[in-house]
Amino acid sequence: MDTTTANGTTPGLRAALLKIARKYEDLGAQAAAGAPYWEPCPSTVVSFRAVAEALRSEVEDL
Repeated sequence: MDTTTANGTTPGLRAALLKIARKYEDLGAQAAAGAPYWEPCPSTVVSFRAVAEALRSEVEDL
């Protein structure tokens, strides 16, 4: 299904979602860097990564 509109909304939306996903990946990396390696991965890291993955999945569906 081609969902591209005449004004190019879909490419812009894809780029915006990927940019947000990268920001969430960066937030997850920052949170992980602050945790000692011997402790379990903080739930915030898991959450940030899950959000990034969900955004990327939505981009693939566009």
